[in-house]
Amino acid sequence: MLRSLSKFTVSALHKRWGHTATVLDGKKIAGQWQSDLEAKATDVTSLLGRAPGLGVVLVGSRPDSRLYVQRKQEACVKIGIKFWLQHLPDSVSQAAVESAVSQICQDASMDGILVQLPLPKHLDEEAVVRACDPRKDVDGFHPRHRQLLKNRQQPYFLPCTALGVMELIARSGITLPGKTAVVIGDSDVVGTPLAMLLQANGVAALTVCPRSSYPEAFKSSHSNSEHSQARADAGACLPHQPKLTGLHQTNNVSQQLASEQAPHSTASTLPAEQRQQSSQQIQTNLDVSDPPATYSAAMRDLPSIAQTADILIVAVGHAELVKRSWIKPGAVVIDVGINVVGNIGTGEYHVVGDIAYAEVAQVASAITPVPGGVGPMTIAAVLHNTIQAAWSNC
Repeated sequence: MLRSLSKFTVSALHKRWGHTATVLDGKKIAGQWQSDLEAKATDVTSLLGRAPGLGVVLVGSRPDSRLYVQRKQEACVKIGIKFWLQHLPDSVSQAAVESAVSQICQDASMDGILVQLPLPKHLDEEAVVRACDPRKDVDGFHPRHRQLLKNRQQPYFLPCTALGVMELIARSGITLPGKTAVVIGDSDVVGTPLAMLLQANGVAALTVCPRSSYPEAFKSSHSNSEHSQARADAGACLPHQPKLTGLHQTNNVSQQLASEQAPHSTASTLPAEQRQQSSQQIQTNLDVSDPPATYSAAMRDLPSIAQTADILIVAVGHAELVKRSWIKPGAVVIDVGINVVGNIGTGEYHVVGDIAYAEVAQVASAITPVPGGVGPMTIAAVLHNTIQAAWSNC
């Protein structure tokens, strides 16, 4: 049985540690988002004469990958998305995987495609991801999406974890205009798109701290398959970043999913019904006129940079890297990491994020738990992108 912070109730944690931060309950907020998406799925079904469709390619028998796919299937079925799974054996050839991808992409009833990563080592992940039609790649991993992001242009789909974080912010009633934001971690599927979305939503200042500048601090603590299974058990649905290189220049594909900024209220004052509707007000259109973010490169500066943040987002895969002393009092702290600490073989382990939750929650105004924070929002974002793909066919 998993030994993690999830065995404690939020109220018990508050009592034990004297927490003052508002807990941003990703599971609850994702449920609200999925309810909204269910209504949209019904509308799409009426217009298309069929349900939105998501095709998933799963290779092998990794328990964590199977669990991730199961959760996506359950979420799809719940809100009325047709889910189709192509499960291939570990020993499958490269050609067979790409053929399965092609089959889904050519199926008019499948609006979205998702290849569950990682793939077995003998397969070329880059080639498989490239084989996806970017107009159906609801994970947002295709190099066309990534290149557009690098060029500060709008991709067909935003990467799901980045979109999920922004939706969490919007639905929690957290305002961004005029705030100082810091993103620790600059991956192409989380940190980089998050930085651009924060700018598009009006933050006054933004600093991104790249992993490459802090190799010792950002060592991954959950790289093996055993740890991946524990992360899956804990409810993590965070993406494995595809190993893509040689991105190509492409034309701009502008798509504005929403046009207004988040409401000017705080998480503590915005009425619940207004918080639930705030996803309609998040700005996901990337403005190429936004100034570039500041990039920090000195490890000694990391705590002091974090201390400037009104909004701090951490996505590096290092257990409890961020301490209480790093946090500006009253900051909103969002933890994208999920890490396994302890001995999996003996069952004596627990799951934590990139933030030292117990101590940081004593000074932050709002904080995401691990598990139960960003993970459920990522699943909901997959549904959102799938319905968005279906709308484009209406």
